[in-house]
Amino acid sequence: MLNKYNHLMSEHTKGVSASILCSLLFALIPAYVQLQPDMAPSLISGGDSHWLAVQRIIWSTLLFGVLLVVTQRLPLLIDALKDFKMWPRYGLSALLVAPQYWLFVWAPANDETLNLALGYFTLPIVMVLIGRFVYKENLSRLQKVACLFALFGTLWAYALSSGVSWVVLVVALGYPLYFINRKSIPLAADVGLAVDHIILLPFAIIAMFFLYPAEYFLHLPVSTYFYYVGLAIVAVTPMLLYLYAYSKLTVSLFGLLGYVEPSFIFIVGLLIGDTIATNEMPTYLFIILALIALVLDGYKRMKSSRITKP
Repeated sequence: MLNKYNHLMSEHTKGVSASILCSLLFALIPAYVQLQPDMAPSLISGGDSHWLAVQRIIWSTLLFGVLLVVTQRLPLLIDALKDFKMWPRYGLSALLVAPQYWLFVWAPANDETLNLALGYFTLPIVMVLIGRFVYKENLSRLQKVACLFALFGTLWAYALSSGVSWVVLVVALGYPLYFINRKSIPLAADVGLAVDHIILLPFAIIAMFFLYPAEYFLHLPVSTYFYYVGLAIVAVTPMLLYLYAYSKLTVSLFGLLGYVEPSFIFIVGLLIGDTIATNEMPTYLFIILALIALVLDGYKRMKSSRITKP
C-alpha cells in the first residue's frame, strides 16, 4: 500500500520523513535498554554493559540475514562480499561504526550519559561543516538561522559540562567519518549495514566468551533471548532509516535534522513526568527554535515547488 503512494513523495520529503521517524525510534532505544534482564556478575569488571553491545551486534546480524532472505536481496549481499577490492572500505566502515554501537549502551551504564548527549548535540554541527566545506553545499537563509540557534544551544550545553570528554569526540567525529566513507561504498542501506555487522560478528562472538562462560549464554531464560531479538529490531530499524535519509538529503540538512532526536527525548521526558533543570532549559529551547526554522524552511520549499509545478 505504501508503494502505491510512494511516487507522490519527492526524494527530499522521503529523506526528511525517514530522518524524523528514525529520530523517534532512536529516542526509544535508551528506554528499551533499561528493560535489560538481570545478569550474573561478569568475568571482567563492568562486563554487563559490554555484554549488551555484543548481543546487539550478534542478533542484529541474524536479523539482517532474515530480512535479506525474506526480501530476496541476499544475492546483493553475496555480490558485495565477493567484491574483494571493496573490503578495505568495508573494514573501515565497520571500524568506524563499532564504537558508536558500543558507546550507546556503555555510556549510560558508566555515568557518561551527559558526555554522550554532548556528542550527539555536537554531531549535527560537524555534519553541517562537512556539508559546507567538503561537499560545497549551500544553506538557505532559514537553514543558517537554524544552525545559529543549534550552535547557541550546543555551546550552552558545553558551558554546563566540565570539559570535552573523549566520548564527545568519538561521537562527534566518528559518525561523520563513517558517513564520508559510506559515500564511497555503492551499497544500499540494508546491504551496507549487513556487511558492517558480518565483519563485526567474529569480534562480538569472541568478546562474548571473554565476558561470560559459554554455558551461561546457552542456559539463559527464553524471555532473555526474546529481549535480544527485540533489541536487534529496535536498533536495526532506525539505523536503516538513518542511512536511507542520508542518501536522500544534503549532508547539511541531514545533520540539522539530527536535533529532532534530543527534542523527542525532551518532550517524552516531560510527558512522563521527568523534570528538566532550569539551567538546562536554554539548550532545549535553542534546539526547538532551530527545528522551527527548519520546519519553516521546509514549508517554504514545498510552497515554492507547488508554484513552479506545471
